[in-house]
Amino acid sequence: MYDRRLLEPVSTLIALGLLVIGCIMILLPFSSALVWAAIFVFSTRHVYWFINQKLGGRNWLSASLLVLAIFGLVVLPLMYAVLSFGGVTSDYVIRLTSHLQGGMPTLPQWLVEIRWVGPTIQEWWEKLVLGDPAVRQQVNDAVMVVLKSLLKFGAVAGQGVGMLVLSCFVSLFFYAGLPSVTQWLQTGVRRLSGGNRRAESLLAVAGGTMQGVVFGILGTALAQGFLVGIALLIAGIPSTAGLTFLAIVLSLVPFGSFLIWGPAAFWLYQHDQMYMAIFMVVWCAGIAGSADNVIKPLLIGQNSNLPFILIMLGILGGAIQFGALGVFLGPTLLALGYSLAKEWLYGETQE
Repeated sequence: MYDRRLLEPVSTLIALGLLVIGCIMILLPFSSALVWAAIFVFSTRHVYWFINQKLGGRNWLSASLLVLAIFGLVVLPLMYAVLSFGGVTSDYVIRLTSHLQGGMPTLPQWLVEIRWVGPTIQEWWEKLVLGDPAVRQQVNDAVMVVLKSLLKFGAVAGQGVGMLVLSCFVSLFFYAGLPSVTQWLQTGVRRLSGGNRRAESLLAVAGGTMQGVVFGILGTALAQGFLVGIALLIAGIPSTAGLTFLAIVLSLVPFGSFLIWGPAAFWLYQHDQMYMAIFMVVWCAGIAGSADNVIKPLLIGQNSNLPFILIMLGILGGAIQFGALGVFLGPTLLALGYSLAKEWLYGETQE
């Protein structure tokens, strides 16, 4: 016969395990929104504490005001930019189709005169005009790739905006319950560490690294994208809202915003707006570019004891392994490992 004293704790553990698995399966579809909300609330907790103190400790009122501010300043402009980008893309496709129905245009003279590649481009274009089957097939394949990429980008952008809306809704409850959650987290860390300050120190390292990455990556991308958008607006570039949204997204990659303001400056130059093209280059490369080259390393490094090279490797490796959330998880995990390694080598916790 089975020993009842052994059977009861085993059955209890199995029941708890099934309960945990069930909870995870229920929350799994919302995991991205939950993690994003948790990261964002943690990174902006000091702003919440400031507002809450000014309002006399009214948790729900403070949380509602902060979430409304975030929604109005971040989510609504991104939603407008996504819709604007979709409308601009459709408009360009219609214009291109109607333009091609009137006959194939001739190539610009400056393109034909480019050394080495100009004659090859002209020969390929002439074959396209004459209806060469191989060249037309190449064009059709390229158009299909572009259309599929645009559709995929639109789907991803729409999904991202939807996740931001859901994250704002979840953040409302996270902010309102932040005092209780903070107390639970601190109590849990003390119990797990047995009163040792090591776990609290590692928690502080993880929090500082994650906060630095949030401000360094997302904050810098938003700042750089909006600065590029200001230059586009001043220069009178069409579809400023959609291009600003693309500049914000591309600014997540070093020097990615150049793909927006570089062609814009060239477009201005081609339309005999030399001074405006120079302004575009100076503003975007000098002022907007400083956000990526100066502000980002300072913001990330200021909140973490992790060397900057490991932070960049953590961002890239985390993004490759875990997607968008890996941008934050990668440096955080490396920071924890780095702190544990230093503590093991030197025999003390590195604050």
